[in-house]
Amino acid sequence: MRILITGAGEVGFLIASELYADHDVTVIDKDPDACARLQDMDVKVLQGNAANARLLSEADIKKADIVVAATGNDEVNVITCIIASHLGVRQTIARVSNPEYIDQPVQDRKEIGISYMICPELTMAEDMASSLYFSSMLMSRDLANGLVELV
Repeated sequence: MRILITGAGEVGFLIASELYADHDVTVIDKDPDACARLQDMDVKVLQGNAANARLLSEADIKKADIVVAATGNDEVNVITCIIASHLGVRQTIARVSNPEYIDQPVQDRKEIGISYMICPELTMAEDMASSLYFSSMLMSRDLANGLVELV
């Protein structure tokens, strides 16, 4: 599978490190130090703005099976996914933090070309609220695709 990851911060770096052994991974980041951290991995690294259509074309975005936009800038992530979708990428994932863009931990925005919009902060808040609700909980497991929770 061909995967394009934009953003080589903690999230993008972790995704790349988990996927590069089994997939063809390309990473774009504007920070030269973040790009340098990827040198020990078998990934194609491009330095620049991930919302730049020319740079996305240089990264062979049209051949990507999935685009994961994980920069620290919500707008860049959204624009990257929209461009990717318009160029034929079927699966796009945008990391966002601004509550003006998302009000649930995971939402689809397929009408604008984003398969999944993920907010890590909302996911963490939801997990913390669940843990506080059962303050004496030692362990929790979701069963039956989330229909049942074993506490």
